[in-house]
Amino acid sequence: MIKLLQKRYTALADDSIYLKKESGKYYIYQTPLIEKESWLIKTNKRYVFGGIFFLKKSKNFSSMKLSKEICFEKLSNQLLTSKNKAKKNLQLLLHFITTADNYHILYFRKNERELQKYINKLV
Repeated sequence: MIKLLQKRYTALADDSIYLKKESGKYYIYQTPLIEKESWLIKTNKRYVFGGIFFLKKSKNFSSMKLSKEICFEKLSNQLLTSKNKAKKNLQLLLHFITTADNYHILYFRKNERELQKYINKLV
């Protein structure tokens, strides 16, 4: 997905990001970790959280809005944490999910031009 959109949009990461709450809003930061893709440019800049899209390859382009409950379920299944921090992390995730409402599944196929058109409609 990053490679298909890199001509039009700046990639922030290919694996993980930091999500931080500041003054009642959530912001995304890049991690200091080395990315799989060496061309990703690291900065200290913060980006306002806009939403979460779970990506699924498909024959057609479409998106489906998710409920907060389904989004929470999908994200909590992906938490990589120790047992000692699991309860606290789930509480933080629940708070985060309930403060926003922009969660989708994005179905896409590998066609750069069509993907850019579809993303432009969503943005």
